[in-house]
Amino acid sequence: MEIVERRERLRPPAPQPVPWLVFSHGKGGKNQMFFNILEQDKNYSRSIPEMRQKFIHASQHDWLVMSDRNFEEHCFLWNPVSLETVQLPPLKVEYNLWTLKSKYDQGGTTCILTAPPNDPNCMILFWNMCTTFFLFCRLGEEQWTKQYYKLEDGDNHTLRRAISCSDGNIYALTLQGKLAVIDQVPPGRLSVRILEVEPAKSPTMTEALDKYLVESCGEIFLVMGIYTGFILEEASNIEVFRMDFSSMVWAKVQSIGDNVFFLGDEFCLSCSTVDSKVKGNCIYFTQTNDKSLYTFTLQDKSISVSLPCPNLSTPWFSLGWIMPVHRSAVTSIEHAQRIPKEKNTKVKDTQKAIIREEEVEKRVVEGRAWSEVPNDLLKLITRHLLLADYMQFSLVCKTWRLAALPTKWNNALIESSTQCSWLMSIQTEMGKCSFFDPTSSMTYFMDVPDLSGATICFSKDGWLLISQGLHSVFFFNPFTKARIELPDLNTNYFFKGISFSSSPTSPDCVVFGINNNFPEWIEIGVCRRGDKSWTVFNLRSNLHFLTSFNNPVFYNGSFYCLGQEGNLGVFDPNEGQFTILRNPQKPCTSTRQNFLVECNGDLLSVFVGHLAKWVRIFRLDHSIMVWKETKCLEDHTLFVSRVASLTKTEMTKKWGMENKVYFPRFRGKEGVSYTLGACSNDFSESEKPNLNFYGTKEPVHCAWIEPRWPRPCCEELNWLV
Repeated sequence: MEIVERRERLRPPAPQPVPWLVFSHGKGGKNQMFFNILEQDKNYSRSIPEMRQKFIHASQHDWLVMSDRNFEEHCFLWNPVSLETVQLPPLKVEYNLWTLKSKYDQGGTTCILTAPPNDPNCMILFWNMCTTFFLFCRLGEEQWTKQYYKLEDGDNHTLRRAISCSDGNIYALTLQGKLAVIDQVPPGRLSVRILEVEPAKSPTMTEALDKYLVESCGEIFLVMGIYTGFILEEASNIEVFRMDFSSMVWAKVQSIGDNVFFLGDEFCLSCSTVDSKVKGNCIYFTQTNDKSLYTFTLQDKSISVSLPCPNLSTPWFSLGWIMPVHRSAVTSIEHAQRIPKEKNTKVKDTQKAIIREEEVEKRVVEGRAWSEVPNDLLKLITRHLLLADYMQFSLVCKTWRLAALPTKWNNALIESSTQCSWLMSIQTEMGKCSFFDPTSSMTYFMDVPDLSGATICFSKDGWLLISQGLHSVFFFNPFTKARIELPDLNTNYFFKGISFSSSPTSPDCVVFGINNNFPEWIEIGVCRRGDKSWTVFNLRSNLHFLTSFNNPVFYNGSFYCLGQEGNLGVFDPNEGQFTILRNPQKPCTSTRQNFLVECNGDLLSVFVGHLAKWVRIFRLDHSIMVWKETKCLEDHTLFVSRVASLTKTEMTKKWGMENKVYFPRFRGKEGVSYTLGACSNDFSESEKPNLNFYGTKEPVHCAWIEPRWPRPCCEELNWLV
């Protein structure tokens, strides 16, 4: 080992309670940029010899496992605090670990450092998901050991990501998502055991999933990243599971408490935020070929995006997260054990405060119930409420609900609330929902038990199309709580896109769903009012078609689906026929965020560049079947999202919302909109234009909805009638 002393620019920044995110940048990869979430507006520029033109394969036990980008056989351990270096045997080029990795977007090669180099149990272990052999060595050995492995249960797949836990075990995931243990067996060999644990399943139908293993406070967590599209480019949701060894199941969790996870392509880290100023219950992650930093907040189920290092010179690439400070499992467990006591103290104090508050209210009200408020006074109050307050008003008790009959609404209430689309989000598994009104930038909250564990699939005419569990699909109006049950699906929910033609109370309502994992195969699901079951059929086409990441639009009597290449697929519900149109062709390069929407009798497509660097809108010219770019929406306003895209015209003049596109995003408490012709995203009247989504967050379960309060009769709520 060699201990080195040097000036500041040639060594990493001082250790922090949370990991550093590191980028290599500039000609020759000589420079590094360090970022820490504790200092959001600060970067540290370095040029560290050991990190020039290097890969970081693992950050464990205070040490980094590194290799040279130019001389792939050069591999070593490096301590970013003491600057000690431990040379490892050269990796033979024929092992091909790095070449195989370059053919895949993420997670090709896995590396495990079982212990620090001063520990006799220290071993460095490599494998690639495209191969079936291990490469490992122990300190002092002059060459790597190559050992082939075979999974016990006959699974032909290979191992992927892994973690080395504080209990001494190495846990890994197979490509099928099964949990395995890598054991060290004499004499100096490794074996793989598949544990009897069912793979964690996502209720969302998606082409792309990425799974990470994380150890936190002595427990194993599985973090499942859900992406739009076929490659891991844009995360749309994250789900977290904890390994319950008592019952051998992956248990889904809604919170990770005061802990924070940091996900990377090569390895993951976790830390406690008890003794730091970092917000807990969050997951930080990066994405391939993207210098953005994303944060998933479990509390409100949202993904925010920031630009941690805005001044990177090209070429650049991410080295991942490094954690120079050793945090033993004992320390983490001590934190975890101390948390409940602190929380209990806070709970007791809060309970005392609530009791005192109730005593005051009791003395003031003198025992009178809310239901005893005079009816005339209640009716007078309702005339001055906005719709969101009106919704909460009717939930207090039966007496208040009767006083809030829709016939008592006044014109101001209707005009201020129903002429603009609201952004609705399901924030918790228990059905806590938020409603954002862009005209006032106000957000209202409501508990909707009917939506516990539900996913919003589509929205139209004030109705939501909801999936719940694997088979249940139903209509729901969150303003009236009206519910219309649809027949259960015979298989798990599988639609990539779904829509309905008109209000579900209408006798001609048709629900249309589409799924295609392969460009030549299309699966269609149809359910009409009165149907007792879904009609599902498969189609094969010589014209390749892959649906884009948005829902179909009912237009001129047919359902139109936007393809990833800008082309259209059309389903005629009367003929029961799906047609792929040769034209129009793709009008621009974006495939990440595309939207289809009807506007004033025209069919519009909205294409958004990565993080909204640009926004372009096209109108379909039916005469020549070409997308023609439009620079102005005039008095119209578009509200776009993957679930539902809507158009409004009534409120544009009054609210100053004309000629804008609203996205399902927030910056602070303000909504995010794009003004055509201005080339900017508007966050508020007082802020300067911004050309991207940095500094914004998006709820993962959200949709634009039109606030409507219909009162359907019993027959209309029965789908089979």
